[in-house]
Amino acid sequence: MTEALHVVVDGEHVRRSFGMLTGFILAPETTDGLLAEFAELPVEERVCLLASTRTMWHIFAKDAATLGAYGGSTETAVQVIRTETDTLYAKTLPSAVTMANRLDDALALRGLTHIDAALVDDIGDQPAHALGALGYFLRATSIAIFACAVQRGCPVPELLAAVGHKLALAA
Repeated sequence: MTEALHVVVDGEHVRRSFGMLTGFILAPETTDGLLAEFAELPVEERVCLLASTRTMWHIFAKDAATLGAYGGSTETAVQVIRTETDTLYAKTLPSAVTMANRLDDALALRGLTHIDAALVDDIGDQPAHALGALGYFLRATSIAIFACAVQRGCPVPELLAAVGHKLALAA
């Protein structure tokens, strides 16, 4: 059994996650190669990319709520999006839902940067489930981004371009 993993998400993880997200939304046919690449990564990198993508979901959910979606509540935004994504994935990828929810719950604990050994082992031993969890987080983040775009009154590609520009400047 692996030891608990200290998760350190850096700018490169965020940029990679955002690149996958942009492809997922704007050109889903191009994501096959990225997803295959994800499955080949060491478990530590998979965990960091999952954590980064999950964090983007929560950031965009918070932004949408701040702008008035979901009754102005970040907690409601996250829960509504989680329920919707659970429903989308439950029949076809139930293991992905379970893994994504376990990781989401683990990272939701304030100040927690360690993922327990059992979850790390599952992510390492079950790359298909981890890949499904990545898809889950990409879908949840895309739902949050669409809500942000509606609240901001701008097209999704424009919002993605603005965020991508800021990420590039931060490099």
